[in-house]
Formats: sequence, C-alpha cells, structure tokens
Amino acid sequence: MNPAPERVKPSPRHRRQTFWQILLPVILASLAVIALVVFASFATVSGSTMPATFANISTIWLIIPLMVVGVMFFLFTVGLIFLMSRLLRNIPAYTRLVQIYLQIFSIRVDSILDRIAQPQIAVLSRWAAWREFWRKVWHIGRRA
Repeated sequence: MNPAPERVKPSPRHRRQTFWQILLPVILASLAVIALVVFASFATVSGSTMPATFANISTIWLIIPLMVVGVMFFLFTVGLIFLMSRLLRNIPAYTRLVQIYLQIFSIRVDSILDRIAQPQIAVLSRWAAWREFWRKVWHIGRRA
C-alpha cells in the first residue's frame, strides 16, 4: 500500500493570501449584512418612512432584470416569427421537391421488395396448386 502523504506546512505568503483573498472578504460581507439588518431594524422602530422608500427602491432593482429578460424573450419571439414567415414563403417549392424524391424512393423500394418476394410467392403458389390437384384427385377417386 502507499504510505500516507506527508503534510506540508503552508508558507507565510500562502497564509497572507488566504487571509486577504478569502477570510477578509467573507468577514466584510458578513459585517455589511449585519449592518444592513441593524439599520433596517432601527429604521422600522423609529417610525420613519425610510423603510417604505427602500422597499420601493429594492422593488425597482428586482423588477429591472425581469424586464430585461422579458425584452430579450420578446425579441427572440419576434425573430422566430420573422424567420418562420420567411421559411413559409419558400417552403412549398422545397416540400414538392422532397415529395417527388420520396415517391421515387417509394417506387424503387416497392420494386426491390417485389423482386425479393417473387421467388417465395412462386414456390408457395406451385405448392398450393399441387395440393389442390392432389386433393381433387383423391376426392374424385373416393366418390367413384
């Protein structure tokens, strides 16, 4: 089995980078959230109209991305409608061409399948004729 890998001590430079790039941003973001919660709490307790104003502003900021997505979806839908109208204008000629090629293909497939089935049909037909012949011969012989 493989021996357990040795633990390597991180360098002081790595520790500094860990603090400045990971821990400090997380701590600052947490303090900002706590400050916003405290500010919102004091604003609602004091009876001012600031919470309503901030609620309206935050509603606007929440609606703006939805409006952008809605406009993009609308433009996409208009583009599809335009492309479909162009396609429908040109499609009858091409569908007729496809229909002709499919009819040719169908006729060729039928012809090939008829040639494949012909020997089997001939053998079964002769066999049925012989059976009928002998059935009539034996049937007539019994009556007489």
